[in-house]
Amino acid sequence: MTTRHYILVSLLASFLVGCSTHNVRDFPPLFDYRAEGETESLDIAGPFYSHRHSHNRSEWAFRPFISKYEDKDKGICEYQFLYPLGKYRRTKERRYIQFIPFVKSGEYLAERRKKAKASEFFPVFWGTTEDGEKYGGFFPFYGTFKNRFGRDRMTFFLWPLYSSSREDDTTTYKFMWPFFSYTTGKNRKGFRIWPLYGYDKKDGVYLKRFVLWPFFIHQKTHLDTDNPKDFFAIFPLYVSIKSKSERSRTALFPLFTFYERDRDNFRQRTYPWPILTYAKGDGYESRNVLPLYSWQKKEGYKSFYVLWPIYKHEVEWDKNSNTVTDYLFLINKYERKTFKEENGKAKILRFWPLFYYRVKKEGDVRFDFPHIIPIENEGFDRNYGPLFHIYQYRKDANGNEQSKFLWGLYTYRKRGLSESRNLSFIASYKKDMEFKKFSLLKGLFEYQSKEGTNSLRFLYLPWRIRWQKRTESARVCEDF
Repeated sequence: MTTRHYILVSLLASFLVGCSTHNVRDFPPLFDYRAEGETESLDIAGPFYSHRHSHNRSEWAFRPFISKYEDKDKGICEYQFLYPLGKYRRTKERRYIQFIPFVKSGEYLAERRKKAKASEFFPVFWGTTEDGEKYGGFFPFYGTFKNRFGRDRMTFFLWPLYSSSREDDTTTYKFMWPFFSYTTGKNRKGFRIWPLYGYDKKDGVYLKRFVLWPFFIHQKTHLDTDNPKDFFAIFPLYVSIKSKSERSRTALFPLFTFYERDRDNFRQRTYPWPILTYAKGDGYESRNVLPLYSWQKKEGYKSFYVLWPIYKHEVEWDKNSNTVTDYLFLINKYERKTFKEENGKAKILRFWPLFYYRVKKEGDVRFDFPHIIPIENEGFDRNYGPLFHIYQYRKDANGNEQSKFLWGLYTYRKRGLSESRNLSFIASYKKDMEFKKFSLLKGLFEYQSKEGTNSLRFLYLPWRIRWQKRTESARVCEDF
């Protein structure tokens, strides 16, 4: 636990208990500090601030504004702020920061790409390529990108009035994008007055044309291979794709389609899509009569729908595991996973928005009520999840348990043979193999039993009334 966290706990404890001689380090849900072995935890104001630290891994969050996660063994450090808008992440390979849509900056830390970096503070951007070349600009007035977006160089001036891009020996000039463009290069030329007419030709590779896009389109591609492809469309009346290995014909796109692929004997028919579809090939088959019924089977997977989107059943398998999942209204699911070699099992049960229950193969258990966010995302769970969980239960692979109700107003913890229950500052109960303790108002009244000795304490006084517990042997002698 860091010094600033310890000072904060001490000040809060002193303020809340005044001159009491009792050493208070928890006052849930206002604050709660725990240290168990190498693990430390601190919660302040229920779910709004939390800190966890164990060995080389730590995380803290000031919800819903900012959180941090760090794993020193993996070399990962990540900050998330107003998630998912803002993020800073550093790994052994790369470092970047972003705040959508205004800020984006990153650089590679590996020696082989050490010089490459890029930064954006919208509308200003700048960067350096792997070769050390600098670039930058002020969008949309003027700027240049180098080795970005799949292009060697991109330049713009008063965008969309003028822009150009270069890839290898080919350059494309665009005027009043997307209406006018001109392309020139080795074995390539193109011209476009969109949407009236356009063509793009690369000798021996492809030829693409359109008239009144998207109504009339003709493209010949993959001409430099043994499987050239021809695409023709009078949209949406008729669309055709032809090659040596596949053929597709669509009428009233996308309603009626006939598709054939030779390499896996695949055939698909839709009449009309997506209501009636049928497909079959090597190792694959599907039938759909939506929304009444849908069935699909392929290698390692099979599924069927009934009254979509009400119910779906899904089975996946590979050499390591089998997974069976049932969905109800897409969001709710019951997933069971069986591992073949480890003989372990895992399951997930989500019934939105009521609860989420998960058991990992190692034995970890998690239960949340309610479960407002219907997706499994670490960022959403870290930054927002605890704010909505009235009740939480956790159990690790070693059998240690922890539960919270009303963000820590009531807590239960079990670690080995030790157990504790706390109702905020009102009442607490702790027990171990040879130890029991019950307290009201943090020491107004306290009963303790330890190693055969009982004691009472009143009004936070340091003195105790003690008496010895009668042993079983003493009782036997008295009876005799």
